[in-house]
Amino acid sequence: MDAAQSEAFLNCDRRAEAEAAEASKLTPVAPVSVLNPVLLLNDLHRRKQEEENQPRILEQIELKRQQCRRDVVAAVTYRAQEALDQKADAARGYRPITVEAFALDAKSWAAAETRVSVRGAYLPDGNLEWLFPGQTEAIQARSGARNISRIPLVTEDASREFRKALLRCKSMPSSDHIGCRTLVTGHVSLCSITTLLGANNDIPCIVVDNGREIR
Repeated sequence: MDAAQSEAFLNCDRRAEAEAAEASKLTPVAPVSVLNPVLLLNDLHRRKQEEENQPRILEQIELKRQQCRRDVVAAVTYRAQEALDQKADAARGYRPITVEAFALDAKSWAAAETRVSVRGAYLPDGNLEWLFPGQTEAIQARSGARNISRIPLVTEDASREFRKALLRCKSMPSSDHIGCRTLVTGHVSLCSITTLLGANNDIPCIVVDNGREIR
């Protein structure tokens, strides 16, 4: 267990301890209630209900603590696996780039069919598929904002597993607005894109070989 995981576990435990301490406090009987039987009865009834609810609340807090620790383990496992995947991508010759770098250098990369890996938000749009820098940019583009950097994708020859992940993304109700966080690997090429006016333009794109969902 590394230091970061240990600290994350401690944060889960501290939060649970603080919530448990707060849940263990019973509402005190107000001094004025002692002089009024009706108020006193109400206060005592409220305290009785709080006492009866305490075990259930404490159990919920413990379940939250356990889930928090499981989330920590899942996050650590994911980071370790992602590090291995990135090394594997590099070993296969995929160069990590950004969407912004693609906008600047795509023409020269297309001429050399440079292998790249890039992460962003995958957003299907009819017969077109795009990769945006992130989900914020995908939302802006879907809302009509112009000059948002994006990469055209060609996924028809991608691995079956990745195409399955893209289908899963497309089936999500929010996918056509915010996209899905994705990393793609492939080579830069020139693709023929049909405009709304019916014209065909050859623009740089990424012909996808593989990819994976990211967090």
